[in-house]
Amino acid sequence: MVNIKKKLATLQSALDTLKDGIERVAIAQEEKEGWELTARDSMIQRFEYCTDLLWKMLKVYLEEVENVKLESTSPKGIIREAVQIRILSEQEGEQCVQMIKNRNETSHIYREEIAEHIAARVPAFFDLMQEMQRRIEMKVQ
Repeated sequence: MVNIKKKLATLQSALDTLKDGIERVAIAQEEKEGWELTARDSMIQRFEYCTDLLWKMLKVYLEEVENVKLESTSPKGIIREAVQIRILSEQEGEQCVQMIKNRNETSHIYREEIAEHIAARVPAFFDLMQEMQRRIEMKVQ
């Protein structure tokens, strides 16, 4: 149980930085002082590491708390297992799979249309990650 609590604390710290990144993008867009792209790219990088921390935390939760014997340790396999044991709803599972796909697309952030597409989705993904983190935290207290 100690390991999952550490993972949750690390994820919460990372989510705090993502929230800050989302807020900075909003401010930069309002002020139009030339920092929009820098703020956006920073937010996307924060989204990347939050996504990675989220599925890895979920993996530890499934193994240590739910005692699930995982057949697949890929991010999508972890999400499917979480849906199967009802940690996530079907809809949340689909959103998580899309989040992982978008995270994988960040290696192509140099393409403006991909960066804009991902940046537009980050606030909704943040809300989902916050909810998942909160839900798991409630289960391990």
